[in-house]
Amino acid sequence: LLHCRKGEQLKGFQKLRLALDMFKELQHKLGIGEATLEMGHASNDSPQGVIYYEQSLVARRQSSDLAGEAVCLRSLANLHAFLGNTRAACKCWHDALNLHRELGDAGGVRSSLEHLCSLYSQLEDYNRVVDLVGQLRDSAVARKDADAEAQALVLMGKCNISLGNLTGAEGSFKLALKICQEHAESEELMVRAAECHDKLAKLYLEQGRPEGRSHIEHVQKLRKKLGKDMLKGVVEESSLQQTHYKRQLMS
Repeated sequence: LLHCRKGEQLKGFQKLRLALDMFKELQHKLGIGEATLEMGHASNDSPQGVIYYEQSLVARRQSSDLAGEAVCLRSLANLHAFLGNTRAACKCWHDALNLHRELGDAGGVRSSLEHLCSLYSQLEDYNRVVDLVGQLRDSAVARKDADAEAQALVLMGKCNISLGNLTGAEGSFKLALKICQEHAESEELMVRAAECHDKLAKLYLEQGRPEGRSHIEHVQKLRKKLGKDMLKGVVEESSLQQTHYKRQLMS
């Protein structure tokens, strides 16, 4: 592992192969699962990594290592998604979700549901996304996890936009924003609030509604407070929003 982390992939792989052969000779299923998992990590996101992850999965199931199985499924899901095997990635995340629920791992459940929402959005299966978001929100409410609930509502808003339900989208973003404002001390929820303001600004500007202006101003205030790097990739550049706003006024 040290060789791999130093960028010496060939040396690292040779050592992992030796370890794997020893574990096989010892019939040590946990060791086989760990060695093949690390070989998958060392495969540099290549299709060969899928083979190693699947071997690890078999070994972990044979040794009834549920937590290790979940870790392996997550790695396999991420690699399938990277390689464009979206439906295979969905299958892995569904299996991981079931394991995380069995293990009582709330963080794992949330992560699995969020990844599934993203993947099914890519497949444009929005009815499935609506169901998953509902599960995500129910889980968040039960655990009193404000950030997870806000995230679920943001995902629902995005899904409603894709379905053409702009009223539903507006309602979801407003509910998420309300949760963020109730936990104004949380930096994570300030980022989420900026995203809500950004989505509402875009929604209103596209409809020619003047409320969009105030939401742009809120985004700008949060950008100054948090720093622009924290909102990178989360909200639209303010210059683009301002241009959109001016065009709406001119029209």
